[in-house]
Amino acid sequence: MTVGELIRTSTEFLKEKDVLEPRLSTELLLCHTMGRRRIDLYLQFDKPLVESELARFRDSIRRRLRGEPVQYIVGEAEFFGHHFYVTADVLIPRPETELLCESVLEYINKTFPEGAPISLLDIGTGSGNIPITLLLQAPGLRATGVDISGKVLDVARKNAERHNVTDRLRLEEFDILTGNTELLQTPFDLVVSNPPYISANDFGDLQVEIREYEPKIATTDGDDGLTFFRAIAEHVKGLLSPDGAVIIEVGMGQADAVEDIFRAQGLRPFQRLYDLAGIDRVLGLTY
Repeated sequence: MTVGELIRTSTEFLKEKDVLEPRLSTELLLCHTMGRRRIDLYLQFDKPLVESELARFRDSIRRRLRGEPVQYIVGEAEFFGHHFYVTADVLIPRPETELLCESVLEYINKTFPEGAPISLLDIGTGSGNIPITLLLQAPGLRATGVDISGKVLDVARKNAERHNVTDRLRLEEFDILTGNTELLQTPFDLVVSNPPYISANDFGDLQVEIREYEPKIATTDGDDGLTFFRAIAEHVKGLLSPDGAVIIEVGMGQADAVEDIFRAQGLRPFQRLYDLAGIDRVLGLTY
């Protein structure tokens, strides 16, 4: 079969099975199989695949049909125009989290002189997509990413190496719920986080790609969705410099509750950002 025939038939097949984004899934899986860019598919519409390529592609389609995210199948996710290595140990970077990075960069540009030294802590760093993206955009920035899993930190290290920021990114195994924040040494100019904020009640309603394949520990707190916000707020005085800021991603309908949690620790909001669906998605707070 040719590239064009595979795109048409596989897209129709996935669509019939109610797989999300069937055309995009098909094209990305085909690119991965052939080692090509998406533009190359359209330049090689009549190119036939050899049997070994067909076998690999069909296996990928079967995995996608079961609900496995494309990013785990191909081992890569795009975020903020960069490509990040991902495994099933880490949450897949999402477009909503790009708003968090945009907010941090805006704050840096407004608050610090160009090239000034800035320290940042990312709580629950996962693949490292947040601090690495920020390091690539802000020359004076140095970042620390913490997570509770060594496997997760291995993924972040590979991404730091991929993007040549290993000299500016420190990675530490740390649990904000139980850890001693003194291990993180001096306070930071910026504390950022995209924590697990899906409540236990809402977790069962998530699409199969998230519910069955992404790490549950990075998705839900198993409670009301606010556990990690409370923990960050509880430790914020030890983590944040007096002139610093906390910038966090929140779930649908959580912004007011999260704001109240941080207000109780003496912080006040200076920014809210809404995603394309009109949901309060990013909250910025400072003293």
